[in-house]
Amino acid sequence: MNHIVRELDVRYKSTEYVKEVISSPRDVFIFLKDKYSDDTQENFLVLCLNNKNHVSGWSAISKGTASETIVHPREVFKHAILSNSSSVIVAHNHPSGILSPSPDDIHTTHRLVESGKILGIPVIDHIIFCTNYLSMKEEGYIQ
Repeated sequence: MNHIVRELDVRYKSTEYVKEVISSPRDVFIFLKDKYSDDTQENFLVLCLNNKNHVSGWSAISKGTASETIVHPREVFKHAILSNSSSVIVAHNHPSGILSPSPDDIHTTHRLVESGKILGIPVIDHIIFCTNYLSMKEEGYIQ
């Protein structure tokens, strides 16, 4: 019987590679505001960070309606794992201009934080933004 051995080479290329250093929630806001602040639909994003908090890649996970978008931990952490991330910051825009997190925002954040703990890739913040920003870490939603 002939055995065929095949080698699979999987490579991951982030949506965009940058060497930006993230040292505060404001840095995340500045990085994303020109790309998504004026969008009329919610966009959920992940910034993948290396151990020096350099953005090793970032990607739009989902695009929704004017008031919601669906996100699953699998999609967020797929990007983090494939880019060898040490941690992630997630973010999404609020086209309404209201920065307060919805109950769904809070629930999603908790799910992602727990998933990150299991995988060893911490979610260090969840930024909600429009013309300004809110850090869910600073507001106490992430411990």
